Amino acid sequence: MLVSGIAVLLLLLHLLLAWRTGSAGGVLPQLLTIALQLMALSLLLQRGRRSARMGRSLWRLLAAAVMMQVLWAATNLLASLLPAYAAWLQVLAVVFSALYVVPAMYLIGSAFSSREPRAVRALDLLLSVVLAVLLGVLVFAVLNGASMRGVPGQVVMVWHADLIDYTLCALVTLRLLGARSQSRRAFYFAVCSFLWVNSAVATLYNRVELQGLPWWALVLVDLPYLLLILVVTRPPPRWLRRYRPSRATAQVIAAFAPVAIALGVLTMGITISQLNFYPGALSAVLAALVYGLRVALIQTRHADQQRLSDQSNRQLQVLLGTDPLTGIANRTVFEARLRETLSRDMACSLLMIDIDHFKLFNDSQGHVAGDACLVQVAAALRSSLRRAGDVVARFGGEEFVAVLPDTLAPEAEEVAVRMLQAVDVLTLPHPQSATGHLTISIGVASRLPGDGLGNGTQLLECADLALYEAKRAGRHGYQVAMPPVGRGVA
Repeated sequence: MLVSGIAVLLLLLHLLLAWRTGSAGGVLPQLLTIALQLMALSLLLQRGRRSARMGRSLWRLLAAAVMMQVLWAATNLLASLLPAYAAWLQVLAVVFSALYVVPAMYLIGSAFSSREPRAVRALDLLLSVVLAVLLGVLVFAVLNGASMRGVPGQVVMVWHADLIDYTLCALVTLRLLGARSQSRRAFYFAVCSFLWVNSAVATLYNRVELQGLPWWALVLVDLPYLLLILVVTRPPPRWLRRYRPSRATAQVIAAFAPVAIALGVLTMGITISQLNFYPGALSAVLAALVYGLRVALIQTRHADQQRLSDQSNRQLQVLLGTDPLTGIANRTVFEARLRETLSRDMACSLLMIDIDHFKLFNDSQGHVAGDACLVQVAAALRSSLRRAGDVVARFGGEEFVAVLPDTLAPEAEEVAVRMLQAVDVLTLPHPQSATGHLTISIGVASRLPGDGLGNGTQLLECADLALYEAKRAGRHGYQVAMPPVGRGVA
């Protein structure tokens, strides 16, 4: 509340000073704008430090975009203080404004998934940089007096700025609608709020600037940063926490975003080619080549993963056996599968599953009924797995364990929910249970490549602790392990 209050106070003070002086270019009002931008920048960096590895990268990219706007405002301030260098400083300010596109487009267009090859992320970054360079080429062409089919160059530049801004808005809205984890939805909600207001402000600001800035113009620039501060310092709204798209929706949106970046570069390249043919044509060709290479890399990665999965399944079927009672994999299978997954340093999730109050069930129903219960629960757990590479095994007694290679925490939670529902559907009578029927509790632990959890024992301990928390919370549910200190378990 204190930070939000200070931000509102800065905006009101800016409004008062601009009104009293009757000018948008006063030194103190510009300093107030920069102060508000720096507050937003500081909050984004703090939020990034508290996030997991992939989330940290996203918050830092948003901070980089805001930093470009800080440099834009600071350069404009220097231009008003150093009139002899004003022309060059204003050009530099426009460059910073164009560079803002690089992190903004990159954080929206790239998937930021541990399963996405680094080369693909590098190509996404390359396209974002090319788009910013093209915008810079357009700006300098306009400054040199270029026009397009009789339309003044400044008007053309404003139109393209609008096109880029609202394209970013549309894309980030799609990413928000396609985010399956709550942390990603919270991030894209913050970006979405900021970009829509920032684009609306830029639309008005750029047009009034052509006629000369009125006293209130720079106050408008404060609005998106004030909103960003308010969004970041408050919990996500209830509707955002409840919303969860289907897997198909999320996959379609994640696949479409890079296409939009390539189309943006292609469109800008066609426009630039009318002012300067060779840079525009070269960028259009580059956009097509980079996107084609991106698709080829992803398809190659998927083919390799499928081949490894098929090979692993064949090896497991030949070398390892099954639990004699339940018919599912035994502990040896599980341990081999876990070692194999961790040796490749890929993302992995582990589910520790325990039947609630099983001793009481055995005591009241008898050991024959207890064995039959284990068989039915094992079948229900196995039916909850969707991918060929996933393995559920009997760990011992009434405990089961599932290893999910190449699976992040949100996807592992979906498997846990399916397992809970599958056992509930059995409706095995259990008078000592709070629900009247047999239930299970689940602990979920996940790791990312390179997070240091290369030891299966550590991951198993995390899942076991999460299972303990699920039982403490009342059983008949699941808990996700919190990351250990200094580690990046998702």
